[in-house]
Amino acid sequence: MNPRLPAKLTAATTTLLVTTTLLLLDTAPAAAATGVPQPPDNLRVESLAPDEMTVAWDPVPGAAEYKVTVIPLEPFGGYRRIDADDPTVHLDRLTWDVPYRVTVLAFVPTAYPNWYTETTEIVATTPLPDGYFLPTPPTNLRIERDYKGNVTFLRWDAGTGFGTPLVYDLQLESPQQPELTGTFDRISGQSIDLRTTPLLGGWLRPGDTVSIWLTAVDKIRNRADSERVTLTCCPL
Repeated sequence: MNPRLPAKLTAATTTLLVTTTLLLLDTAPAAAATGVPQPPDNLRVESLAPDEMTVAWDPVPGAAEYKVTVIPLEPFGGYRRIDADDPTVHLDRLTWDVPYRVTVLAFVPTAYPNWYTETTEIVATTPLPDGYFLPTPPTNLRIERDYKGNVTFLRWDAGTGFGTPLVYDLQLESPQQPELTGTFDRISGQSIDLRTTPLLGGWLRPGDTVSIWLTAVDKIRNRADSERVTLTCCPL
């Protein structure tokens, strides 16, 4: 038979057991949050210009970061992803007259396992700059030849366009040789060496014709065609 513990020791043992139980309760892992945080609300465009915009939204409670994507709905607008600490983002280097889809979701670390909210999105189209005008076509197309009469260079007078200088697409069309029909080069100057094109690649037979013209293209892909120059083989 075990001897009975003294009263003081019994009380101390009881206190130790209670304290140990409380420590175990205090160190137990916290229950995971089960709520799903709401996505960013009131997504809006606060300023809009031809090449920039500012987008804002209402803060999401507990959000540590926002994931923003910028998706052009035209192929030449430029896709990007941004991590933002604040519920606003300024976008620059945009392209005129392009619709952009902006999506936002929040990262809420206290909402485990639902760290990320659903996505909110908005579409906004950048305006054209004040004074914008459509490009005008290049003019005065002229063929240069060597001493044997073979074609060498095509030269032209520049068209006019808004903003950055125009570029020019070289266009060819041959009724007899459809492989020659299409766009074959893009030029930023005012001349092209025709000897580097398919014109002298042996496609054309005597009597075949080929038309040559240029398409002026501005920053937002508006286009203007020049008059055509038609050559008959051979030699051109």
